[in-house]
Amino acid sequence: MGDYPTPPGDSVAVFARELKELQRQLSDLQRPGATAIGQVTQKMQDQQAYLSSLITRGITVPSFASGSIPGDTTTRYVNAAGAGVTLSHPTGRVLVTVGCERANLDPGNLSAEGSVTFNITRDGETVPWYPSGPSRASVYSQGGRTLGVGVSAVVPVNVGTGTSTFRLAFGHWSASTTTLASLNVSSPFMVVQVIDAL
Repeated sequence: MGDYPTPPGDSVAVFARELKELQRQLSDLQRPGATAIGQVTQKMQDQQAYLSSLITRGITVPSFASGSIPGDTTTRYVNAAGAGVTLSHPTGRVLVTVGCERANLDPGNLSAEGSVTFNITRDGETVPWYPSGPSRASVYSQGGRTLGVGVSAVVPVNVGTGTSTFRLAFGHWSASTTTLASLNVSSPFMVVQVIDAL
């Protein structure tokens, strides 16, 4: 309360004066300017939380060797060694980059394909899924010609809001039956970035 002198016998008037001063202070706090400051502060806090959510994580894993690939044209996937990347994606969209320093593909006597790709397991799910469309960095060869190239792919994915685990994986298939195909991948990597919703 304010510090006011108390005239003799006038305590009611003093109380009324102090009450009026308190009302004035309360009115100051409720002015549009004060409300605007509070709104700006809240907006800044929301933006900071939002920017903090747009995170990027990356991993590298040991090199991969497929061994002999059966010549039945069936695509097979093998998860990379080590843990995946688990992160929250409040915007519902991520950008995944996968690739390797070098993929060596021996197609055998006919043809074969090898790829570096990824799968996703959402929070609460047990079965991973592979995004549809061009979601892999691949190399293809035929006619017994061995290829060695560096490959990469950048894949935007609508994954929904929540938390997911992203696992690097390798895919391969072959049509070669006389001389079996094989795939060797050196220094594979994956980067996952939460991006703004479109």
